Amino acid sequence: VRCVQETGLPINPVECDTCQNLFCNSCLQKWLTKNNSCPFQCPSPFKGNKPHKLVRGMLEQILVKCTFYDDGCQQPIKLPDIFLHEEKCEYRPTTCKNEGCEVIMKRSELEGHMKEQCIYRKMKCDKCSQEIQKRSEQEHDCVKFLVEKVSNLKVELDGYKIVTNKLMERIGLLEETLKEQSLFSLVVQKCQKNHILEYVFDTSNSKCSMCSQKNYNRYFCQDCNQRFCYQCVKIPVNTYLCPNNHLLQKRNDLKNNTCDRCRQSLRNSNNSGWRCIACDLDICLNCKNN
Repeated sequence: VRCVQETGLPINPVECDTCQNLFCNSCLQKWLTKNNSCPFQCPSPFKGNKPHKLVRGMLEQILVKCTFYDDGCQQPIKLPDIFLHEEKCEYRPTTCKNEGCEVIMKRSELEGHMKEQCIYRKMKCDKCSQEIQKRSEQEHDCVKFLVEKVSNLKVELDGYKIVTNKLMERIGLLEETLKEQSLFSLVVQKCQKNHILEYVFDTSNSKCSMCSQKNYNRYFCQDCNQRFCYQCVKIPVNTYLCPNNHLLQKRNDLKNNTCDRCRQSLRNSNNSGWRCIACDLDICLNCKNN
């Protein structure tokens, strides 16, 4: 039984459906890339089948020599296994994989050559730990390598400093942004029972629920039905919004007004202060800055 293309034993055989000739699968594939008919010019397009099981059984029992028999491989190989064997054969000529080395040896010798004999094998200098080739061990200059390494580290450090400075600038901008946002955030005041207080302008002259004094009551708790004066519940000043979420305006014509936080005349602040017209709220400069 022979491959009619290569006149050798058919490996992974394919049988022509018309003439029953056998072909190696690899030989046939090469043929079919340029032709669509049987190599024996059968009239119909080529159709391949598996050979009869008796033929396959006979081929599977045939023992053949390895291609590397003359190099020392004496192992008899079953025909279907020949390609797999030759791929991993210990006698297969193999080129060293170390960069720069072109020595060819048996596959079984490759590991020992690469690790122990090859002059192109990589190794670390015992003094400076630089990775070098064995062939340049005598010419290797540790001092030169370390000087270059320090220089490279300095360049790398300078790069990190630039990146760090840029990050710090961005952090500064973010902090300023957050600070500005906080200045326009509404501050919510709550009573002792954690109810949200409503900011009001109470003219009833009623007593404060905390100090029992008839002071200016500015906050009211609807849940507790209690009023709180400006001294017991301080009006927040760390924002540009009044307690009712109106934007405060800075003015210098408030000589007849009184600060709703400290009850001092705004004349003491050169007639200047912050005012919410909608809520009739005034904050002197001293309270706002402190």
